[in-house]
Amino acid sequence: LHIKIPTQRSDFPGFRCPDSVVADPISCGWEIIQDASTLKSLIDEVERQRALRRPAVLATIIETRSSTYRKAGARMLITQDDRFVGLLGGGCFEGDLIENARPVFKDGTARVVLYDMRGSEDVIWGLGLGCDGAVQILLQRLDSGNGYQPMGYVTAAAGLRQTLCLAVVCKADDAALVGRTVAVKSDATEYVDPDLGSDKVAALISSRVSSLFSAGSGTTVMHHAGGFGEIEVFYDVIEPPPHLLIAGAGPDAVPVACLAASLGWQVSVVDHREAYAQHDRFSDVGCVAIAEAGKFPPAINLAEINASVVMSHHFETDQRYLQQLAASPVSFVGLLGPLGRREALLEALGAPCARSLSGRLHGPVGLDIGAETPEEIALSIVSGIHAALRGRAGEQLKITQAGAQNRSDAEQNHGEHGERVRGKE
Repeated sequence: LHIKIPTQRSDFPGFRCPDSVVADPISCGWEIIQDASTLKSLIDEVERQRALRRPAVLATIIETRSSTYRKAGARMLITQDDRFVGLLGGGCFEGDLIENARPVFKDGTARVVLYDMRGSEDVIWGLGLGCDGAVQILLQRLDSGNGYQPMGYVTAAAGLRQTLCLAVVCKADDAALVGRTVAVKSDATEYVDPDLGSDKVAALISSRVSSLFSAGSGTTVMHHAGGFGEIEVFYDVIEPPPHLLIAGAGPDAVPVACLAASLGWQVSVVDHREAYAQHDRFSDVGCVAIAEAGKFPPAINLAEINASVVMSHHFETDQRYLQQLAASPVSFVGLLGPLGRREALLEALGAPCARSLSGRLHGPVGLDIGAETPEEIALSIVSGIHAALRGRAGEQLKITQAGAQNRSDAEQNHGEHGERVRGKE
C-alpha cells in the first residue's frame, strides 16, 4: 500500500519528500528486530552485522520541525534483509525508509530524505509523524570497506564511557561530501573520514566540535562556506548511557535493574549476600558483585556512576553505603524506605555526611505514581532517576506543554522531547 505524501510545504530547501510512503511496514512483511531505540541496541546489531560481514544502512534524524516522534540525533539501523532496529516515526514511515535505503545499499551513496506531514491532507491520509511534524533523515551505508563507520566510533566511545561528537556533512555543493564524517572523543582523539577530501573542511569541523564540547551542546546543524564551497554539517554530541549502581540485590532490586537495562543504561549491582548477588538473577546486568557488607568493590568506580539506589533493607549496611556515596561525586543518591528511616540514617551518618548528601539524596526514592508492587516501585524509581538526570520535574506532559505556550515560536518548534539549534557561519 502506497500513499502520497503532501509535498507543498517544506522548511528544508534543497531536500525532497519521497514520492510515496509505505503505510504499514508490518503488513508489508518487514520485521522489527527490536523496538527499543537504545544506543546499546544499535551497537549490538551493528556488531552482529559486522560479524556476518553484511552491510547495513544507518538512518539518522538530522533536523525536525514542529512536534515529532523522535528528535535530531535519533538513529535506526536497517539491515539488508529488510529488518530494522529502533523507531524514528513510531512506525509511520519506517517501511518507506527501507525502500529509500535500497539505493544506498546498492551504490553506497549517502542521501537525505524528508517526511513533511504538516499539511491538511495528512488528516485524510492518516499517516502523521506522531504529532503533525516534519523530519529530515540522513541515510549512510555501513560496511567492512568503511569499517562500519560512523557506528564504529560510537561503539569505541561507548565502551570507554567517553563523550563523542559526530559531525556529518548532510548537504554540500560537492555531493560526494554528503555522509562524510569527522568524529572526536572527549579525550581529543579524532578520526577524519579519508574521503572527506579537503583538509580545510576537516579543520573547520574539528574546531567547531571543540566549541560544542565546551558548551555541552546536544545537536545542531551549521552552515559553513569557504574555498570548498558551501556545506551543512550535522553535529551530534553523544553522551555515554547513564550508569546506575544498585546497592542491595534483594528481590525488589531485580525489576529496578531490568527496567534500567531495558533503557540501555549500564547497570551494576552489589551485595554482601552471595545468594542474592547471582548473575542469573540479573541476566541483563553487566556487573553483579559480591563485597563486604556496606562496601563497594574496587571494580566499581564511583566517579563513573551517574545515579545510585541504596536498597539493602539493612540499616547499618545502608548507612555504610551512604557514607561512601557522600564522599563521591554521584549526582543522584536514591534511598529506599520511608522518610523517618531517611532521617534516622542521616542522624547516624553525622552532620558532615548529611551536608555532603544535601541536594543529592532522594529518599524515599521515586516519583509518586501510586506504586505498590515491586514492578510498579521499580517504574517509580527509574522514572525519578531518568527525570533527574534529564533535568525534568517528572510532571504530566499536559502541564509542561501548557507552560510552553508562552515560549517563543522557535522554542515551541522543538517539541517536548528534545531541542535542537541551527547555526550559520
